[in-house]
Amino acid sequence: MEKRNINFRIIFCSRNEENWHTYTDHLQLMFKDLYEEGKHSDVTLVCDDQTQFKAHKIVLSACSPVFKKIIDNNPSQHPLIYLRGIQSYEMESILQFMYLGEGKFYYERMGEFIKVAKDLEVKEISKGVEMQNEEEDVTEETDTEYE
Repeated sequence: MEKRNINFRIIFCSRNEENWHTYTDHLQLMFKDLYEEGKHSDVTLVCDDQTQFKAHKIVLSACSPVFKKIIDNNPSQHPLIYLRGIQSYEMESILQFMYLGEGKFYYERMGEFIKVAKDLEVKEISKGVEMQNEEEDVTEETDTEYE
C-alpha cells in the first residue's frame, strides 16, 4: 500500500445565531391547545367530587413541586392521582393557570383556591400569598327609627 499525503484545511466560521421571534407566542398557543384538547395527556387527576381532568406530567411537574414528587415516585406510564379534599372548581382554575398563565375562579371560593394552590405549592400563586386565619368580625349597621 502506498502512503499518500492528503492536504486539508480547517475553516472556522463565525456562528450565526438564529432567534425564533414568535417562540413565546407559539408556546402559549401550544399549551392552550394541550389544555383545551387534552391530547397526549399522560396523567389523570381525580378530584374529591369525582371530576376527572386529563393533564400532562411535564406541565404539572414544572408548575408544582408536590406534583413533581408524586410523578417522580410513580413508575406508571399514565398514573391516576386522587386529590382528596380538592374540588373540581379549584383544580380547573389551577390547571388553567398552569397551562394558560391565568385562571378564573369564583370570588366566593377564593379562600379555597388559594389554600389548594398553597397545598400543591403551585409556583407564582402560592408564594407571597397570606391567608388570614382568624375570621374577620363584620359589624352590620342597622338604621333604627325612634318615635
